[in-house]
Order: sequence, then structure tokens, then C-alpha cells
Amino acid sequence: MTTQQHTDRPLDGKVVLVSGASRRLGRTYAHALARAGARVVALARTLGDDPAQMGTLREVEASARAQGLDVTARRVDLTDEDSVRGVVEDVARELGGIDGIVNNAVASSERMECRGISQQVWDEAFAVNVRAPYLLVDSALPYLRAGDGGSVVNITSLAAGPTGKGGGAHAGLLLYGLTKSALNRLTSWYAAELADDGIAVNAISPGDVSVYLRTVNDITEERSNREVVAGEQLDEDFWGAPVAWLIGARPTDLTGEVLHTYTFGESWGPDRTRELSPALSDILGRDNLRAR
Repeated sequence: MTTQQHTDRPLDGKVVLVSGASRRLGRTYAHALARAGARVVALARTLGDDPAQMGTLREVEASARAQGLDVTARRVDLTDEDSVRGVVEDVARELGGIDGIVNNAVASSERMECRGISQQVWDEAFAVNVRAPYLLVDSALPYLRAGDGGSVVNITSLAAGPTGKGGGAHAGLLLYGLTKSALNRLTSWYAAELADDGIAVNAISPGDVSVYLRTVNDITEERSNREVVAGEQLDEDFWGAPVAWLIGARPTDLTGEVLHTYTFGESWGPDRTRELSPALSDILGRDNLRAR
């Protein structure tokens, strides 16, 4: 456990990029970081036209600003190097630098048949899940180094590690797990390289969001995981607070770690007990929630 200072706005004025920010966890991370004081740039492939349409960057931006939060939507194609490097340069120029990155965007996260995976699916998964985080960090390094310390948070999964047949992180998740394993290696490499620059690099697994949403909202199996995850909102404090804390971390706090959302405030994070709703407290003991 560490003693990182806790205030209402610990990230005040920090510029933080969040990829894959148009929905689900990305939306939650963007709002939580902004609530902690960060100037958040929410990244995704498309902006959308209707600020009331869930699952779009326009909605993420509009709903944040309605709460007085600083979130700006920016389009980026994470499979295109020029697009990635271009958005980093634009943000740094317009906002005066970059202090943190949350690599949340993901491809091929749905369970799939693991025999006969096409080259297109392979290439997209590694481009979005591995190469894009590398490009974002590589492009932002001059700005991360120029500040008073920075932080990179990579969103990973237990599917990155050894799995057993029948386990929640095994079936249909070969490609997803391979890319997350590579992301964990990227995390440890950058952590070692950047520690002397005051830049922390960590990875965190959020667990199986669809199981959480079904449990909290009493949703039956009649609705698909895709519908559930896209249509229900996550608890911002529970899911977002660990990432906001990590963005404020420095190598002297922790770096090079692969962490889990469910252990925040227990084995890592602030020296304070998390205040959880009765529903959250009830479901945290269910092992299947930690499966991914």
C-alpha cells in the first residue's frame, strides 16, 4: 500500500488521453479522470453526430460538460500510425503537453472460434491492442518527460496469463489473451525504461464487466453480452477511481505492476477503505466477476 496524497482533485490540470473512450469502461474512465481534475481527451475512431446517442464520443463529451467536467472528444484511427502521432502532437500543442495515457481501446475482445482466425482479425487485434498503445506512448514520450512526472495505464485482462479449459478467461479468448499478454510485456518494459524519468507504467484488469452489469441490474441471459455492456452504465467510482489513482501515481508509488480493479484499496492503492454500495459488496465475492 502507498501513501499517495488524496484530495478531491488530485489530477488538477493534468492532460490525459483515454483511448476507446466512446463507451463502456472508456467512458467511465474519461469521466472519473475529469472528476479528479484532469483535462481529458477522449479518443475513438468516430465522433458521432448526436450528443444524446450513447456509445459515441459526442455523448461522452456532452454528458461530461453538463457536469462541469473537462472532456474533449477527438477522432483517431488507432490502426494508422500517422493518425495516432498526429492526434498526440495536436493535443500537446493545444493543451500545453501530455501528462498521462490510458490505453483502453480493444479489438477482438468478444469470444470467438479460435480455429481458422483470419489474417485480418489477427492484424486488427494486434494493431489496436498492442501497436496502438506503443504508438501513443512513443509519440507522447517527449511531453511525458517534460512534465513533473507522468503515468501510463494499460487496460489488460487475466486472459493474458495461463488459463485452464473451462475457466472464464479461456474459451474463445485465445487472440484477445495473446494481445493482452503482449501488452503486459510492453508495460513491464516501459516501466523499467521510464522509471528514472519519473514516469509510472502499470496495467490493470477490470474483470468481466458483463457479469457485473448482469448481477447489479438483475439482467437475464435473454439479453446478449453486447447489448448489456453497451446499454448499461458502470459504477464510476468503483471502476474509474483505480485508474484515476494510477494516473496520479509515480514510480516511487508503484510501477511495472499488473493489477486488478477488485483489489484496489486492499493490496494496492490508497490507505483507506473503499466505500462500496451493498450491491457491490455482495457481488465482489463471486469469483466469476474476476475472470477477465
